[in-house]
This record gives sequence, structure tokens and C-alpha cells, in this order.
Amino acid sequence: MARIFLGFHRGVLDLRFGGENLAALKNLGEVVLNLEDRGLTPEELIEQAGDCDIIVADRLTPGNGKFFDHAPKLVAYVRAVTDMKGIDVEAASRSGILVAAAGATFVPGVTEWIVGQMINLSRHFVEYITVYRSGVVPDIARGPKGRQLAEKTAGIIGFGKLGRNLGTVLDVLGMRVLASDPYVDDWPENAEPVELDDLLMNSDFVICLTNLTDETEGFMNAEVFGNMRPSAFFINAGRGALVDEMALEEALVQGQIAGAAMDVGSGAGDTPPLRLACLPNVLATPHIAPSMDANHAQGRQAVEMVATVLKGELPEEALNAHAATRLKQFPSSTPASPQGSGTDAD
Repeated sequence: MARIFLGFHRGVLDLRFGGENLAALKNLGEVVLNLEDRGLTPEELIEQAGDCDIIVADRLTPGNGKFFDHAPKLVAYVRAVTDMKGIDVEAASRSGILVAAAGATFVPGVTEWIVGQMINLSRHFVEYITVYRSGVVPDIARGPKGRQLAEKTAGIIGFGKLGRNLGTVLDVLGMRVLASDPYVDDWPENAEPVELDDLLMNSDFVICLTNLTDETEGFMNAEVFGNMRPSAFFINAGRGALVDEMALEEALVQGQIAGAAMDVGSGAGDTPPLRLACLPNVLATPHIAPSMDANHAQGRQAVEMVATVLKGELPEEALNAHAATRLKQFPSSTPASPQGSGTDAD
């Protein structure tokens, strides 16, 4: 029976492996759980999972060369998330270990969060609801005046699957959609490709969706915010480290931009997300944009990838199919189907 290490710690296990997904994984082999309340260090992962055949990893599960070099039985390293930052795929390939990652099941949920925050920022629904909830009737004559999204301009930085889906929705809402992404060649009719500076100067909403790399870390800085309209809103649904939070705080406090919404923060240095979240022109949420449906769907994808690997086959989500030489350890006759996996998401 295959040994499967599940890297999610106890505090986040239910996000993707609550109920039926965990039961389905246990149908495939002996599941070894991370019993800590945190992610493991590479040394701890070697100690706890060094003799496992498959690892189902979360964002905190190490995947560096040191670990792959000390996992003689490991056949596959399966990420139940899309983020591959810090994962040394080349090191895994040198050892013949398959690496695979879950797909972008979060796209619909995060799109909904972005549109919801755009509406909340421009229409001030949160402020009025809060006043009513306190037992006071708002003075709408003196209160903030809302602006509709129709006929406004949204600028999307990073035009991958999420950006494309968002662009389609915003186009239906009657918005002009600008987009900046140097790696995109095929542009849909509902988005206008522009340079970043043009996007910043002409957008009522600047929406950051780019991938986090060494080049993009902290690139939303004082210069970027200084190029935005004073009436514009900034929305970050990418990684927190994309934003220079001190520069964002300064722009918000000084009125360089009208407001911001964020679902993530870096949590580093002198400006943790809570400090920004306390500002009156910020709408912050604790990383809830991906819906529970999407989280469960990624867990189910991981179960299905494990089932495929146990049949000696390559999952569609494989990132280094050419190098997965250890996969032959599992004969194609091995029965492995994710029985009991639910339908938490469509």
C-alpha cells in the first residue's frame, strides 16, 4: 500500500481536505498527516515524509532540492494549490520525481470578490450598512455619494485566466477594460492591451493580478501609486508581497488614491495587513476571496492526481512529465480511483 503524506497542517486541513476529500485520499493508501499547527521545515519534512511514495503539498510544504535529494522513495510531489513559488522542479526532475499542481479553480470566486469590492468601494455600501447596524439612520444627503461601475475604466495588471474571466464580467457590466501583461499575445475583444503607465493614468480601478516573481515583488510602489488618479481605487487580489505596503499606506493617507481593497497582505515589516485594514478608505478581508467551493475542488483535484499516479499514469497537471522516471514503480494494474470524492464545487 502506498504511503501518502498530507502536508496541510491541522489549522488549514479542512479548507481542502475536509470530509469527503480526506476520506477519498485514505481510500488510495496509507495517509500520513502533518500533526503540527504550522508548515514543516525541510528537515522536518525529510524526517516525517522521507519514506513516503507521494506528497500532497500545500503552500507551506517545502519542495527544495535538499528535500528531493533525501526522498529516495518519493514518486510524486502533488501541490493542492496553483502557487509553485519556491518549488525546485529541476531538483525533483533530477531525481525522477513527478511534480504536479492543481488548476485555477479559484477563478470564479476571486472574480466575484473583486467585483464585490469594486461595488463596495464605489457605492459605499459597507459604510451605510454599518451605520444602520449601529441603530442610526444614515444621513444620505451628507453621506458619501456612490458612483456606478458602468462607463468607468478598469485596469487589470496581469491577464491570465483570472484576468480574462474578470475582463469578461466587467465588459458585461459596461466597463472599459484596459490590461497590461508583457507575456500575453492573444487579446480578447473586450480588453485593450496598454503599457502599465497608460493603464495607471487612465483607470478608475487598478486591479493587481500578476504573478509573484523576483521581478514583481514590491513593484506596486510609491511611483506606481503616484501615477494613479486621485479618484482611483486600488485592488489587490494577487500576492501580498506584490505591494509595497508602506507606499500604499502613504498614498491612502495622503489622498493620492481614493481607497483600496485587499484580500492579502505581506504581514512583514512595520506595516502588517491589520494596520492598513484599519484605515477608513480600505476594505480588507482575511484571504477569503477563493470560495470554499474552489478550495474543496483543488483538494479533489489533488486526490484525482494521486489516483492517476498510483495507476502508473501521468496526470494532466504534470509539470515535468519528461523526467518522471520513478512513476514506473506503480504498475498500471494498480486499482486507484478517488471513491467517495464529493461534488463540493461544480
